[in-house]
Amino acid sequence: MIGGTIQETDHVGAMYLHVKPRPIYAILGGCILLLFAWASYVSPSWWALFAPAGLICLFGIAIPWRARRTYRQYKALSEHSTIEVRDDGIFFRRQNGEGLVPWAQIIRWRRNSRLVLLYPASTVFYLIPSHFFDSNESFERFARTIEEHVGRAV
Repeated sequence: MIGGTIQETDHVGAMYLHVKPRPIYAILGGCILLLFAWASYVSPSWWALFAPAGLICLFGIAIPWRARRTYRQYKALSEHSTIEVRDDGIFFRRQNGEGLVPWAQIIRWRRNSRLVLLYPASTVFYLIPSHFFDSNESFERFARTIEEHVGRAV
């Protein structure tokens, strides 16, 4: 049994992890940006500033702002929660509700050194931060358990 309270910074980090592209899409996006940079060099235009400015606004302003706003609006995110890993799935318990998410309903998952995101649908996820665990080793064991039941992280 693990538990804790999701912090605003956890939710912002989850949004960045959620939008992180798969490696093939990152490579494709990098190629498109290089092509755009080359076209801007060959034929300079003030319009060329819109793409970089848009990316800066999206990743530097819009994503963290929306994540913080959602965290403040959705009060259940800031409630203390406990999580129990079971043979049949992951059981979540909060002050105003509880429920089991069966392993078969988790279609994919993502992780980094601070967070695990479990996806029952492509745009819906459960957030489990590493500070819910008493040690980094128990966080790694949790990730291995998910991998056994769901498959490799994407």
